[in-house]
Amino acid sequence: MASLSRLRGKYYARVYLRKDGRYKEKLISLHTDDEYIAKDRIKEVQRQEKKIKRGLAEDLSIFKKKHPLKPLNKRYIRECKSRLSPRTVTVYETALALLCKALPNHHIEDFQKSDYNTILNFLKTSYNLTSVNIYLRAIKTFLLWTIERDYLSRMPLTIKQVSLEKSLPKFFSPAELGKIYKQILDSKNEELYSIIKVYENTGMRLRELFNSRRVGNYIHISKTKGKKERIVPLPEEILADFEIARKTKHGASWITHKFSKACTDAAIAPGKSLHSLRHTYALKSLLKYGNAYIVKELLGHTNVATTEIYLKFPIDYLKQVFEQKDNLEKTPELLDQVPIKRTPQQIHTVPAEASA
Repeated sequence: MASLSRLRGKYYARVYLRKDGRYKEKLISLHTDDEYIAKDRIKEVQRQEKKIKRGLAEDLSIFKKKHPLKPLNKRYIRECKSRLSPRTVTVYETALALLCKALPNHHIEDFQKSDYNTILNFLKTSYNLTSVNIYLRAIKTFLLWTIERDYLSRMPLTIKQVSLEKSLPKFFSPAELGKIYKQILDSKNEELYSIIKVYENTGMRLRELFNSRRVGNYIHISKTKGKKERIVPLPEEILADFEIARKTKHGASWITHKFSKACTDAAIAPGKSLHSLRHTYALKSLLKYGNAYIVKELLGHTNVATTEIYLKFPIDYLKQVFEQKDNLEKTPELLDQVPIKRTPQQIHTVPAEASA
């Protein structure tokens, strides 16, 4: 029976052919360096071994077996779970489930250029363009994986991102923040107040709070979106807020839900979310430092091109929004009168290098 053999990183099927009364070894390339695929293909060799020995089966013809999408999806997701965040894996699972709905009974070998329009139109019926682009990227990543695993020899179709209207990032003015904090304090939710103060003054992404620790007057953030650790300054006045925020037992969904409710109660214009606090921090940092590269490092962007969106805001405009007294006087004075007792001892009770 044909057996599996590995030579110079590639897998082969070893078959013994009888010729002139003698047995001669023949290695049939399985065209893969992946053990999982090789074990699958060796079964096909064994099924057709008699034909191979008689010269009735070509070496490559046995690998024309088609692969349904769903089993491949499951294997791809298993691999993703070992190297990607649970949130990203969930996005990929959703994207591939939608792919199977758009192209039912499809095999990976069946893909053709026209399938792009089928997939795109299917996604557009249920999702906004931003979500469509997210799922298209996930599908493209999956197809690239099938090439790496030798299921495909080339990209079967071109997946293009849908053009979006390039709107400016939405941020909060000092007056809007004042209204939001007033709602939070009126509801006597001091913990939420501290959490939001941390997001406002550090520019962290939603889930980065749970992967951060204080090192003196800085925050060390691990497990970032770009898989790049970074350190951001922690203002003296919110040291205690950070310790309260880090000890929260609530999850990300609770934070976003409570913050959204505070925004609604404060009559904040629709379209602004917790992530708008990050945009607010970015614009205030740009105004403070006047340097997009510094803002890039503070935000943890992989490329400064991502940060350049904030340069569309004129500096004079940012000064008008964040610095002029006329725009600050509407901000309630209660922001510095938080009903949380904090002594200097409380602020410095956590060691400078305490870990999360």
